[in-house]
Amino acid sequence: EKTHEKAGMKGVCYMSSVPPYMNPSTIRKLLEQYFDGLVERIYMEPERDYSRKTRMKLGGNKKRKYTEAWVEFATKRSAKDAAEMLNAQAFGGKKRHNLFHDDLWTLKYLSGFKWSHLTEKLRYDQKVRE
Repeated sequence: EKTHEKAGMKGVCYMSSVPPYMNPSTIRKLLEQYFDGLVERIYMEPERDYSRKTRMKLGGNKKRKYTEAWVEFATKRSAKDAAEMLNAQAFGGKKRHNLFHDDLWTLKYLSGFKWSHLTEKLRYDQKVRE
């Protein structure tokens, strides 16, 4: 493990698909099994209001769904390791009492991507909506 990494050199991974009804605390809990203390921030894009209202009108679940997620790790190395180790791997666990037993991780390390790029995009989208 490299100890001379610069402070503030964090790594970001992108989750292109999020299993239904998984929330940020669940992702944090699952990732910290492998990378304890290295998960910094998590942002998850909620599904469109139209999709949610349609699902609820047709008698579906009222829980919030997310379409994609970004996870910031304390170091670039831990982000790269997470993407390499977990991508296309099962969430694990037995079928009993586990909502996510059939789902796979879809993690990709984003080289050169910083958390500020994400917040900048969110601010821009909000201005466009206004």
